[in-house]
Amino acid sequence: MSNKKMKRLLLPLLTAITLTFPVVANENRTNYSNPSKQFYKVETDPLTDLTEIQLMILSEDKVDNSVGVPRFNTLFLRCNNNNKLSLFLGTPTYNGNEEWIFLRWDKEKTIKDLWNKSSNGQNYFAPKPNDFLKKIKEHESLIFGWTPYQRKTVATKFELRNLDQLLGWAKKDGCKLDI
Repeated sequence: MSNKKMKRLLLPLLTAITLTFPVVANENRTNYSNPSKQFYKVETDPLTDLTEIQLMILSEDKVDNSVGVPRFNTLFLRCNNNNKLSLFLGTPTYNGNEEWIFLRWDKEKTIKDLWNKSSNGQNYFAPKPNDFLKKIKEHESLIFGWTPYQRKTVATKFELRNLDQLLGWAKKDGCKLDI
């Protein structure tokens, strides 16, 4: 292959790779101890200057979505500099009107809890996000269970270790966490 043809092939490929992978900077931090399961991001809305801090943890295992494709679940914390905190568990399934979930911290007894469901029927919002965040800090793992529409109850596990760095970043970046 000639150098000219090689350049024609490599230039678009290198450009695509460069544009695909984000640069890790203050606006897009990553927890380096487990980059495939924990993510951290800060975004500022150019229209309102409102800063939103996002922290996401992927589940350790996958659950089949509504069409049978295995997907991770998410534990998502979102806050902004207006001091609004949201904490929710995202599922890959449609859950209809189901609002009851199951939580098991470490090896403790499973509890059934009533959470607010999202309008798309796939997420569950913690009714008291600060209380739930305190529980996260006290434990090493969380088993989260729910009942998808017309299916039996399923569960997935989240590792909660190593979150101090991410929560520290969130506080530093303006998230008023009560922990």
